[in-house]
Amino acid sequence: MAVTAAPYAGFLLGLGRAQFNLEGGTVTAALAGASYLPDMVAHVYLSDVTNLVSAAAPQQLTGVSLSYANGVVTAVCNPIVWQAATFTARWAIFYLNTGTASTSRLIGYINFDADKTYNGEDFTLTATNGFVQIPAAV
Repeated sequence: MAVTAAPYAGFLLGLGRAQFNLEGGTVTAALAGASYLPDMVAHVYLSDVTNLVSAAAPQQLTGVSLSYANGVVTAVCNPIVWQAATFTARWAIFYLNTGTASTSRLIGYINFDADKTYNGEDFTLTATNGFVQIPAAV
């Protein structure tokens, strides 16, 4: 199975309520372990995410931009690096960071489809197809 990315429903609703500014906000990535199961509807804030990898400090995204092509809006960023990583993770969780987990709104997630284990080497996440994609037409 391939690595997949998906938006949370709260993010899609929040777009219509002007609650997100991806290009001007503090978009951040955190990592979660295999036992985390995203609930696209019930999970709205970072505090709803279980099994965050405490050994992996959240990383602020750089170079965030939006594009539109072939009926899809895609949010992209520069590669994200966790240096000298010592952890196992299955999910990358993207959120708009307010500094407080209970108010930091979730954007989307990437499922690595298998555990990624690192023992002192850098972990670089390159979201080749964006960290979130939104079909413009249904």
